[in-house]
Amino acid sequence: RWVVSRGAEGVVLVSRRGLAAPGAVELRDELTAMGAQVEVVAADVADAGAVGELLAREVSAVVHVAGVLGDGVVEGLTVAGLAGVWAGKAGAAWHLDRVLGDRELDAFVVFSSAAGVWGGAGQGAYAAANAALDGLVASRRARGLAGTSVAWGPWADGGMADDQLVLSRANRGGVTPLDPDRALRALESAGEGCVTVADVDWDRFVPAATALRANPFWDQVAPQAAAATPPETGTTDGLRQRLAALPAAARRARLTEEVRAQVAAVLGFPDPTAVEVTTAFKDLGFDSLTAVELRNVLAAQTGLKLPSTLVFDHPTTTALVDFLQRELTDGAADEERDADTELDRLEATLLALPTRELTRLRVTTRLQQLMKRLESAPAAHADADISARIEAATSDDIFALIDNEIGTR
Repeated sequence: RWVVSRGAEGVVLVSRRGLAAPGAVELRDELTAMGAQVEVVAADVADAGAVGELLAREVSAVVHVAGVLGDGVVEGLTVAGLAGVWAGKAGAAWHLDRVLGDRELDAFVVFSSAAGVWGGAGQGAYAAANAALDGLVASRRARGLAGTSVAWGPWADGGMADDQLVLSRANRGGVTPLDPDRALRALESAGEGCVTVADVDWDRFVPAATALRANPFWDQVAPQAAAATPPETGTTDGLRQRLAALPAAARRARLTEEVRAQVAAVLGFPDPTAVEVTTAFKDLGFDSLTAVELRNVLAAQTGLKLPSTLVFDHPTTTALVDFLQRELTDGAADEERDADTELDRLEATLLALPTRELTRLRVTTRLQQLMKRLESAPAAHADADISARIEAATSDDIFALIDNEIGTR
């Protein structure tokens, strides 16, 4: 619509499904009514042969907007996953360039992404593919050919980031989704070369982008924001100190509250209590993007160096709190656990067992017997042994432990 409204007499619209794509027939008819000659072609531009047939036509300009999302951190990339993202984005653009050769064009425009300029959490393959587009345009410009790469921030109203969770995450980071009309006005003035178009609040974005490590890139792009002192979060050393000053049971409860709150924020839950501490993160809705975001938030809050695989290595809130507690107390958590902490762990284990098994083994009766024994027994110092055994126990082991170490039927 944009190119036709600015005088293009004819357009060739290309997609894998051609006229079978949703809305393709209606768009063709609309553009025809605007006075343009419209051809809709089904072709896969990731196929060099298909690109050769496509460009047998005389064209004055090429605009490549295809994109494939394949979220994943760098450590988890596979050859197949990388190829899937690259083929339709970077591979197709290079096919277009090779087939066109030195043909003179009014414009050769590729839609890139800001992820290829400053990175994106969990977007290893996608960021690299978009950076390759920028490299292609730089190569064309060096050969004296037309070339423009527009690295877009997220678009509103139907862009690739048009997902409420993705948009809310971008907003929290200081990036406002672009209004499509405003984006097209920016495209009209983009000129040649590589440009980035995004609506960014630098004072919010840069401190978040540099929370884990300094990046001289921002000294050039947004020097004032990069030079600003990041706001105190009150959690890096403060959290460690506050936890150390608390009894073990209270320490764990406080850390659990912090982790649940951050999990809820990353997943867009309105209430942290919606985060069940024994539910696997993957079942809560985590993917590689949200996993990296949670890692980044917790790393900034705790001052710990945390791996990008954090939520996969410690797949529930309970497991993650265990890990963070050990790291924040330099391993002292195991030594300082008291009976309240162990009861919390035992409770979570028992509640996770099938109801019929709990009934069959009369857990309630056995726990009541334990209560009576504890009321009459002198203080013991077997917490460390119980802790280690609970850590490695199966459900059968748990009941054997209750029989042999705590009480009998």
